[in-house]
Amino acid sequence: MTHREEQLIDELTNEYRLKITTMITALEPKENLNNHFVEFNLHAKMIAAYFSVDPKIMLSTKTRKRDYVFGRAILFWLTRKRLKNKVTFREIGEMAGGFNHATVIHSIGSFNSMYEYDGEFGLLANDLLRTMGYKIVKEGKENYHPEKL
Repeated sequence: MTHREEQLIDELTNEYRLKITTMITALEPKENLNNHFVEFNLHAKMIAAYFSVDPKIMLSTKTRKRDYVFGRAILFWLTRKRLKNKVTFREIGEMAGGFNHATVIHSIGSFNSMYEYDGEFGLLANDLLRTMGYKIVKEGKENYHPEKL
């Protein structure tokens, strides 16, 4: 084998290694998504228990019953705020059982509005999140984020 052939093989090998490294890096967030899915499910179960509803029904149906709507709004809001740059709206919808990204965005916006203007919802959200180990901190008009207690 000539020196040039060895160089070409080395270049191809390095290029192949780079492609594999890039592919592995692209897959890493999906592995982390599994950890986020575990946290999401734990939060879903805690929220469903608080509202005395079945977590599977809360996430699998598009019912507009108050307890389900409140539960989903809190769950989507908490997930997005806790994992802001780690999961997309689409991924949150997928974790919830197939909700559209627009539904997740609307639900998070609804959380902020309901928390600001609906006293009953504000009390429920504060009490629920306190039992989960969070407090709600205001960041401007209709913009809140959870903080660990």
